Amino acid sequence: MNTTATPATPEARDVLDRALKLSAPEREVIARRLMDSVAPPPGVYESEDALRAELLRRIEDIESGRVKALTYEEAMAAIRKAREDRTS
Repeated sequence: MNTTATPATPEARDVLDRALKLSAPEREVIARRLMDSVAPPPGVYESEDALRAELLRRIEDIESGRVKALTYEEAMAAIRKAREDRTS
């Protein structure tokens, strides 16, 4: 996900600029609401079949090598680095 993308319209840029001036808790609430409006929350699928298909797709991605699974340590190191990069 590209977190540095600039909204295309002046209205969207204005909303983003104003939102970024809010406190972290306020931004978190807004971010969650926006994410829920474009994609269901993680773990929410239309049906058991949809969940099963998603799991099978992810397994195939890993087994085929298209996606590399990370260990817990690798994932946490990546998260820490991303947080550091964001604050520096």
